[in-house]
Amino acid sequence: MKKLIVLALVVSGIIACNKGDSLPEGGGTVSLDLPETPFKYFAFGDDSLDHRATLGRVLFYENRLSLNNAVACASCHKQAFAFSDNVARSRGFENRLTGRNSMAIQNLGFDGFVVNPGGTFGSFFWDGRENDLKKLISRPISNHVEMGIEDLSVIPEKLEQLSFYRPLFEKAYGSSDITIDRISDALALFLTSIQSTNTRFDQDGSSGASLSALEQHGNVLF
Repeated sequence: MKKLIVLALVVSGIIACNKGDSLPEGGGTVSLDLPETPFKYFAFGDDSLDHRATLGRVLFYENRLSLNNAVACASCHKQAFAFSDNVARSRGFENRLTGRNSMAIQNLGFDGFVVNPGGTFGSFFWDGRENDLKKLISRPISNHVEMGIEDLSVIPEKLEQLSFYRPLFEKAYGSSDITIDRISDALALFLTSIQSTNTRFDQDGSSGASLSALEQHGNVLF
């Protein structure tokens, strides 16, 4: 009798886990606690630009951009490690190892991506194979190791299952339509807002801060 009870508990636990792994049906029950006035990501532009960056920030931490809802951009680009990873090779959506370490992504805007009114140039990835930041967004999402969604057209449908996305798109773009182009645009805009401009290296010679002799020597060697 005890064995039957234990078996029943195990089976019910497995069923519960499977249900928890699936997307909520209809409107999502997950909610966001965002201020009505968006954070000021950029010194220029109106609130719509900041609403777009806010949407991009939410998407950056969204696991549903992976095939099995397990991996987000932030899974490999961790804020605590300069938006890079603390391991040599990151884990993809099926726990397989990526080919390279996840690059730090701050200051991408300095590589030539123009957020307003538009236009792209520069180079991204370790091998510089992409020069368009919006196109860069889709590469890890569709990669068979990283996030695994080869058909990007399924992403809007996945996001529509969460009730908070349509209002975010409405604030960002003036309508609640969820499209791949808007997803790429919002993520690209958020990425350009990640800037590191107040380090001691940046301050050296400009605001009284200075590098040590050893640090200066390292800079020369670099």
